[in-house]
Amino acid sequence: RAGMPADGMVRFEVKLLSLSPAIPNPDEAPFRIANISASGGKPVLCGETVKAHIIVWGADGKKLYSSREQGETPLSFTPGKSEVFFGLEAGTVGIALGSTRTLIVPPQFQKPLRRETPLIYIPLPANQTVLVDVESIP
Repeated sequence: RAGMPADGMVRFEVKLLSLSPAIPNPDEAPFRIANISASGGKPVLCGETVKAHIIVWGADGKKLYSSREQGETPLSFTPGKSEVFFGLEAGTVGIALGSTRTLIVPPQFQKPLRRETPLIYIPLPANQTVLVDVESIP
């Protein structure tokens, strides 16, 4: 092919003009799960205990909570038992062990499903959608 180097190596320079789909405005977004990295490990089922490190981010990008900064022990909870807020429970069902996810959690998903207060307290801002990074630990 004319103009190609003999060793077959070609270098491209790419300029990103737009990103689609755009990241939704977290204040207007419904509950969502975005898989960031997949390990191919066994997925967590409802009723099975999961260990995970989490980071909670406010809509303004400010870090509100990090399980790693609270101690190196990951959180341990069982989806379906209302031990943490509902968005975190729902967002860990199906995650493969060793994988990471980001959850968009609107205020209506920030309370436990069957309790007044969660067994594991995670500080969340009132009436504000948060982003939650979840890293499941095998």
